[in-house]
Amino acid sequence: FHPSDDESVLFYGKTTLDRSNMIFVAVTLDPFDARETVLHFPLDVMGVPEGETFEVEELLTGARHLWRGARHKIRLDPQVNPAAIYRVTVWTSVDYREPCF
Repeated sequence: FHPSDDESVLFYGKTTLDRSNMIFVAVTLDPFDARETVLHFPLDVMGVPEGETFEVEELLTGARHLWRGARHKIRLDPQVNPAAIYRVTVWTSVDYREPCF
């Protein structure tokens, strides 16, 4: 379990030992009202240094994002999206200053 700024939003995850599969789930416990909260991703568990970018795929919508840092704001609405399921992968940046051979 990981911190969420709203006590009505449960945030938890599961990661394989080699970090090849990292899944995080946020779910609202309030069946009536939409909730906005900040999720605190465990960068140390994910193997992501502070300030580095990681890729997040929202498995329920298929949307992909590049996020940086541990704190990310989300909105969960029990009528629209009572939960969010994220697959996280370490993002490898591309350096365009050096030619690739």
